[in-house]
Amino acid sequence: VRSRQRSGLRWTVRAGTTERMLDAVLESPDVFLADPKQQFKNSRNVTIARIPRAGETAWVLRRLNYGKRLHRLRDSLRPTRAHRAFHHGLRLEEAGVATARVLAVGEIRRLGWPVCAYLLTEEIPGAVTLQQLLQTRPATVTTDLASLARILARLHSAGFSHRDLKAANVLFDDRMRPHLIDLDGVRRMRGPTQRQSVADLARLAKDLMAVPTISRDDWDAFLQTYCRHRGLTDWLWWRTEIAKQL
Repeated sequence: VRSRQRSGLRWTVRAGTTERMLDAVLESPDVFLADPKQQFKNSRNVTIARIPRAGETAWVLRRLNYGKRLHRLRDSLRPTRAHRAFHHGLRLEEAGVATARVLAVGEIRRLGWPVCAYLLTEEIPGAVTLQQLLQTRPATVTTDLASLARILARLHSAGFSHRDLKAANVLFDDRMRPHLIDLDGVRRMRGPTQRQSVADLARLAKDLMAVPTISRDDWDAFLQTYCRHRGLTDWLWWRTEIAKQL
């Protein structure tokens, strides 16, 4: 990574990212967030917009608006959530865990107090959330959950916990490959990893069990695939421990 200073913003940019449009985004990020037609979300806490690129993968720009004072206070004492998501994205990529490819992160602080922060990533082509996928493609639920089980096994085997593994934070691309997003809460696990891994899977299970197309057999098949790819033999132990948190 490398650092850049643009219009009062301090940016950290992924090495090798040298496009003319990138310079324009770094110079005036709010310009690329202003078009309501390109916005995915615009709230007191966050603004997210798509940046089209002719013939190339689109970008997604996220601005943390700090609508909650507690978020601002917490980020005054640590790297911003945008910075954490950026660096976690790089680490997960190194570990072979699919996520939106991070490109740049920037922030404005005044006397250490965060004013706003930005995160620029590549768009995941044709992305749909896990919940949308399970509702619209019930015939492929076994295959889709198996793909997700494999990526979560890789995440946990690499020593990471997502810590907010809900269905909205799992996106499937146009080739039905799962990607993990919303990475600011990711943590590297220390010591035995069962407790943190169970907590991740229990959070996911809460959403999956609310989908009518998901059966108990589907969930059991998911856990068996997860355990097999982690080299674990007692999948029934995992089912029991996850059930305790539901």
